[in-house]
Amino acid sequence: MEMITADTNEKPVALIVDDDNTTCATMTAALRKASFDVKHAADGASGVILFDVVKPDLIFLDVLMPGMDGYETCRAIRQRPGGEYVQIIMVTGLDDTESTEASLYSEGSESH
Repeated sequence: MEMITADTNEKPVALIVDDDNTTCATMTAALRKASFDVKHAADGASGVILFDVVKPDLIFLDVLMPGMDGYETCRAIRQRPGGEYVQIIMVTGLDDTESTEASLYSEGSESH
């Protein structure tokens, strides 16, 4: 009988969905230092496709992106197989209360 064992050397995967290269580089450096394998998508539609391919453990999702914004991307990921359980952290440079609350209470967010 063959034994199946989990690969304990496999790194957790983080997906960064953000159109800002500086932000991506900063988050990538921090996540790699924390032993994550990091994947990047520059827009929401690519982020949803990449989610299906890599099945990340954690997603950092920019709120403001051209095309599909972070809220739409979050909803789309939540509707995918496995998307209902993945941890999504919404990232924004906006500092007004309305934007912060929208991130916290948007459909598909952790707080909803």
